[in-house]
Amino acid sequence: MPPNEKPRLIPTGKCWCGCGKDVGLGKFFAAGHDKIAEAALMALKYDGSVAQLLHAHGFGSHHSVRHAAVTDPDCSWESCADCNYSGAPASIANHRKKDHPDRHVLAQAIRALGGTWDPQRAIKALGDHGHTWEDQRAAEKRVRQILRDLCTDGLIVKTDPQRAVYDLVQK
Repeated sequence: MPPNEKPRLIPTGKCWCGCGKDVGLGKFFAAGHDKIAEAALMALKYDGSVAQLLHAHGFGSHHSVRHAAVTDPDCSWESCADCNYSGAPASIANHRKKDHPDRHVLAQAIRALGGTWDPQRAIKALGDHGHTWEDQRAAEKRVRQILRDLCTDGLIVKTDPQRAVYDLVQK
């Protein structure tokens, strides 16, 4: 087995924390016992310290574990396109809905309404959903960035190379 390949684990029908409880088909732990096992291992091997765990694996302020997770092709972690947040795909989706609702709302509006989009239409759509900005310039700058990002993501395509005009990609 190559050094980076993990063994295929097979559930035994008993909780892997060692409590002896029966668990459901395909499960390794009774409800909540994965966290108990994790805490026990942390206490046993790293004095309950995440810093000790990171250090033991060569990570710390000098070598980012987050960067390693995002750049490792065998790891499913990814970065948020709008900020420094990183996490599992489901975590990124939740983060984006919570911390970048303007992009999420605009993407939903574009999917629902279709047609041609420019910054003014995007500002209007976001305004209809309660988004406000300090001034028109800030609003236009933000929606231009969102439209560029949605174009990069493949949701929309730029139709005019001279202007910020986009159309929904037809699938």
